[in-house]
Amino acid sequence: YVLEVVRVLDDRMYVPGDYVARRGEVGNEMFFINRGQLTVLLAGSNSDFVCDADALENKLEKGSYFGEIGLVRRSLRSAWVRAETYVVASVLHRASIEAIWEFFPQEREKMVQRVAATCEKDKHRAARMKQDGSTRTPADTAVVVAEQQQQQQQ
Repeated sequence: YVLEVVRVLDDRMYVPGDYVARRGEVGNEMFFINRGQLTVLLAGSNSDFVCDADALENKLEKGSYFGEIGLVRRSLRSAWVRAETYVVASVLHRASIEAIWEFFPQEREKMVQRVAATCEKDKHRAARMKQDGSTRTPADTAVVVAEQQQQQQQ
């Protein structure tokens, strides 16, 4: 299974300031960071524009990934992800992984369960934020992954 996935990855390069993902675009891809550093930006409480977005402290770096929800659910991105340095990322397209999942349905089920768990964590986070009086919308997968990876590294 892993070999089949690696065969369909596309490498992309980004320069500082490029947006790897944009809030509101259709999420059809998952990104694996091979080199560089990215910032996740969330819509501010008073504006839906990237210039007013709030940057998360945790950065996405080598070994980080985001966008897995877009592989199993039709959804829009809920955050911007911007390159802070030169970035090399491997991209997995929904159409490519769906073709592989035809032969590995158990792997698709594992991914669906992982995404469901991520979405559940987002719901809990949104509820906590609402209780705390925050007006920011819940973070997308990139935020969850950045927080989890940061905790694992500590």
